[in-house]
Amino acid sequence: MRKIISKKKNPNKLNKNQLIVGLALVFLMLISIAGFGFNNSGQENSEKIIYNGFEFQKNDDYWVLQIEGNVFVFKNNPEQTEEIVNSEKNLEKINNYLNKPLYIYSKDALAKQEIINSVSRFVLRTSNACPEGKVCEEDWPVKNCSNNFIIISYGDEKISQQEGCVFIQGSEENLLKVVDEFIFNVLGIKE
Repeated sequence: MRKIISKKKNPNKLNKNQLIVGLALVFLMLISIAGFGFNNSGQENSEKIIYNGFEFQKNDDYWVLQIEGNVFVFKNNPEQTEEIVNSEKNLEKINNYLNKPLYIYSKDALAKQEIINSVSRFVLRTSNACPEGKVCEEDWPVKNCSNNFIIISYGDEKISQQEGCVFIQGSEENLLKVVDEFIFNVLGIKE
């Protein structure tokens, strides 16, 4: 049978355990620092493009843009949306949306979210709405072109504006490109 030894009587075992825990923590910190360094060094080599003086950086599957402390994330960069035809170049700029409610109608959740992510910091609020004359299954308020209203639908690629309504149309595979084209115009990236 073993004797019971108090911690005071066996300081070697206590010091040995503290040393092991301390070394394990130092090892974990060194591995974390090395991992962080490798991760950041990969970002320096990531793809970048400059478009009209704006720098877009590829981050996984998205393009990131910083303007005056605001970070914008896009599925496409401006070069990828250049083939979009029938885009009006006299679209309202972001200043016309400042501190006003923005209503959105879209059956495509990704397209709607792309717009919300980009303009929500400028508008008073974003809300779903149903276009006047259309029957919507959801219980959304009915809005018309006297409101700031973005209507996203499937069809031939085009962006048009009528009073306060912006109509964004695109095929299912190109709809996000058309939405990004709209945002680039509104933010003044494309003129």
